[in-house]
Amino acid sequence: GTAQWEAKRVDFTEKRMYLKFVSKVYQSEGAAVGDMVGLGLSVSNSESGHGAVTVEQLLMTLACLNGMTLGNKSRTAHLGGAKLEDEVHALLTDETKALDNQALASKLRDIVGNYSSTDSFDAAVTKFREAGKDGMTDDTTEKSLTDLSEGVGRVLNLSKPERASVLHSLVATLRQAGYVNNPINRATLTNAVTGVQNICNIDDRGLWESRGAKILNMSNSARGNFPVLQAA
Repeated sequence: GTAQWEAKRVDFTEKRMYLKFVSKVYQSEGAAVGDMVGLGLSVSNSESGHGAVTVEQLLMTLACLNGMTLGNKSRTAHLGGAKLEDEVHALLTDETKALDNQALASKLRDIVGNYSSTDSFDAAVTKFREAGKDGMTDDTTEKSLTDLSEGVGRVLNLSKPERASVLHSLVATLRQAGYVNNPINRATLTNAVTGVQNICNIDDRGLWESRGAKILNMSNSARGNFPVLQAA
């Protein structure tokens, strides 16, 4: 379609298959010069009865393929994903299962076509750029980065190991194009949260995608967890 989707990541776990796509044409600079982002899609499926086909629209950081949810998500059940021991599934003919697969393919075409719209992507890019101007600090000492990670942990109610993962990702973010040698801001923290996807369990990546969106859309009350974050 118009988005010209390109597969960037394929992962398998015992329960699910995960696909990540990025548009070749819907790309833009995010929070800073060199910080390129693109419209993305996440598709997951299970053939072992552990869930429906899920399609979600993402804002993707192109440097490391971190994703952040944009609020558009659909789940579609299908017969092919039913557990083998399911009594109803055992009663179905191959023809019925084939028809269900055709219906699923048609639904997914419509969903992906709808998620190719750039309205949500453009709005998220604008928010990301605004976040890049929010709460600048040049302090990259260990204490400062730890304090910021703890602030993220309070906002997202993270465990101690999860906060350590955010700190690890924050350090990595500061070495990334668009962030290296630049002050820390809310966009930096958002990218640090989504960046945990590179070190977490594959099945937990979707959780960190949604957590990144929570930092980007952080409420004024939540901002109190970050004394250094003052609106520019």
